[in-house]
Amino acid sequence: MGGGFEKLEFMVAVDILPQDHLYYANVVLPESTYIEKDDPMFPIPYAPAFGFQTRVKAIEPLYDTKHVIDMMAEITRAVGKEEVFFKYLGKMLDVEAENLKNYYHSEGLAGIRRAQAEAKGIDYNELISKGSVIKVTRDN
Repeated sequence: MGGGFEKLEFMVAVDILPQDHLYYANVVLPESTYIEKDDPMFPIPYAPAFGFQTRVKAIEPLYDTKHVIDMMAEITRAVGKEEVFFKYLGKMLDVEAENLKNYYHSEGLAGIRRAQAEAKGIDYNELISKGSVIKVTRDN
């Protein structure tokens, strides 16, 4: 490896496994693996339909790891920028920021997913039980 990494003044890296770029990092934040974390709802990009899917954690994290959203929420809260974080996360996820923040504080990542489902008119329990919800197929 090489290039620009050694020119950086300070580098924070987030990863689930040891990787070469981590040698250049001043701080490494360990992220949970996909089976250890809930994920927000995201569009199904490859299906012949319009729908959403999500991941529900199968096990608790084995070590001291977190979802990257949890890391960013904690960091922005610590530096007094939590409102800004939820404002931009809300824009990215197309969810009202205050709802997103309130659901996150009450339910964690699952709350973000619940706020998304509510905003899109999706049955949250169906999403959790099936892992995906198809809103419109090409036949509709």
